[in-house]
Amino acid sequence: MSSTGYGSDRHAYINGIRHRTGRVLTIQPIVEPRESNSAFERRMDLACRQLHAMQSVIDVQLTLERRDGALVGCLIDVSYTPHPEAIADDLRDAGGRVGGRGARGGGQ
Repeated sequence: MSSTGYGSDRHAYINGIRHRTGRVLTIQPIVEPRESNSAFERRMDLACRQLHAMQSVIDVQLTLERRDGALVGCLIDVSYTPHPEAIADDLRDAGGRVGGRGARGGGQ
């Protein structure tokens, strides 16, 4: 049982200091076994409620994407109380490729 997801972080510079202010998560339905529209929507609802219960979260918005009546994805937009966040050391190559070009998870 696997669901595909990715996200992006939102930052604001307040008085010259970098603050994390939000995150957008993109999540797709489970493929094997196939997840129904209602099961996916319930799972996203639960995820939003769990995020909203976190101490620093001030707002959670859910956008469901449909194609031909089927749910194909979800955007969860989370807003945080601004808190300072430095840039973490990360030596991975930028550009969106986790493994080597054409390799799947093996990094060949």
